[in-house]
Amino acid sequence: MKTWIPCELHTHTQHSDGQFTVLELARAAKETGRESIAITDHNTLVPKEEIVEAMEETGIQIVRGLEWTTFYGHMVVLGMSHYVDWRNMGMYTIHEGLAKIHEAGGIAGIAHPYRVGSPLCTGCFWQYDVKDWHAIDYLEVWSQQFPPEKESNQRALALWTDLLNKGYRITGTYGLDWHAPYPEDAITAVTYLQVDRDENSCYEEQVKVAIKNGRVVVTMGPLLLFFLKNNMTSQEWGIGDTVTLSSHEKLDVSISLDEHRGQDKWQQSNRPSYVALQSNLGLLTKQALGIGEKHMNCTLDTQGLKWVRAELFGYMHDDVETMIGFTNAIYFSP
Repeated sequence: MKTWIPCELHTHTQHSDGQFTVLELARAAKETGRESIAITDHNTLVPKEEIVEAMEETGIQIVRGLEWTTFYGHMVVLGMSHYVDWRNMGMYTIHEGLAKIHEAGGIAGIAHPYRVGSPLCTGCFWQYDVKDWHAIDYLEVWSQQFPPEKESNQRALALWTDLLNKGYRITGTYGLDWHAPYPEDAITAVTYLQVDRDENSCYEEQVKVAIKNGRVVVTMGPLLLFFLKNNMTSQEWGIGDTVTLSSHEKLDVSISLDEHRGQDKWQQSNRPSYVALQSNLGLLTKQALGIGEKHMNCTLDTQGLKWVRAELFGYMHDDVETMIGFTNAIYFSP
């Protein structure tokens, strides 16, 4: 059965520079309403035994990964069968490392590409020369606490949009970069992944498939769901899908907010919010939602569209108007 799972994809433990043990991190994830985490310590893989112990005690699903921490950029790598060394990679040879990561069964995402770099944080600012963006599986569009208000994340969002406009189907994610307990009033986001909870399926593989296929929603508030439908054929497309049409058509748009997902601290305030549809053609529509309203419907003209995503805007703490969350794209075939 397909379902949306709240995850944290960028964390650290005492195996690198985090304050948590693996078990403490899993407990903290459970306390904050997450159902899954990826442990991504700097240039090291956490022992499987500790992961198994933490999963058995807490019920939290844990994906084994690492943060490839180099002089020219950081990459979050998930699901590798074995460690892949970064030390032979130069600024212009990143594709050799990406090929090895993929050969080891992993997926690679650029972490916080515009965070302040050297000398404050060596390698935090992305400097690698990416010649083929098809080799990048995902991009950490949002990072850290209260992510939409950080200039570095605004630049990352613009980069992601530009790459989508150029035809690259790169998935946008969030990473708290979780090193230690954060204050009770901290505003964080969560990455929702659409996975198959079939007991016979490997959860780690499901996570990799969800990220690679763009079945991802990022939010500080409710889970934002987005569908397109052709009423003539009853065909429906969701986040990450590709729409194939024989001719120029209009499709029905359905957007809904699932406010039952996540903890209270992630929910938006009681002031009005609005939903926007963003695309390669720019802003397509913006529609206000009344207080308590959870659904938006409209019609979408598909002419000229390559991709479209939904974005939710509202207020946090009743005084800061900001982007609350975004979906990944629904694509259109040429």
